[in-house]
Amino acid sequence: LGIDTKNFEYKTPSKSKTKIRFLNVSRFLEKKGLDYAIKAFAKVVEKYPDCTLTLVGDGPEKEKYISLIKEFKIEDKVFFINNMIAPKPREVTLFEFKKADIFLLPSISTKNDYGGAPVTLVESQSMGVPCIVFDEAGNSEIVLDGKTGFVIPQRDTQGLTNKMFELIKNPSLRLKFSKAGKDYVNKEFNQEIQNIRLENIYKEAIKNYKR
Repeated sequence: LGIDTKNFEYKTPSKSKTKIRFLNVSRFLEKKGLDYAIKAFAKVVEKYPDCTLTLVGDGPEKEKYISLIKEFKIEDKVFFINNMIAPKPREVTLFEFKKADIFLLPSISTKNDYGGAPVTLVESQSMGVPCIVFDEAGNSEIVLDGKTGFVIPQRDTQGLTNKMFELIKNPSLRLKFSKAGKDYVNKEFNQEIQNIRLENIYKEAIKNYKR
């Protein structure tokens, strides 16, 4: 897995301890776990009312999320953006990454659906946005727990809330994760490097086959 890192401009994290923009970019499906993000965010805004949550995408679970947001009375704090109806969906996504402070991906394992390695986590870290994720599929291979972000057990709403609190009140930690995440992506998910590595794997496989 690799991205063209030249297409992702690094942004130094904000130093705010109160006004934080949380972001998720995904299809609105059960396995993306956005209901956990909404529940955790509802607890966060009780203490930090200036925080916001932006959900970019669309899908069959949207009405469920809208109902949940109304239940917690946080309609003025959560924003939906359907990038797929925009003339240039990728530009919408990149614009939201530039504004974000923390990326959330509380994805969960569901029946007959095992996820891969989410490209959004690579893109987020390439732009300097720290991530908080559930330990599902390849999430922990992209986000290094305690080094570039936080990885917590699936369905742990309180754990997610706690890590959101930790990053809100600790700008220096956000900066540390931001720089480390950018370096990690450049080293392990750079498209140019990955293409060479993959080519070498093919060459080695052919050599072994000929033997």
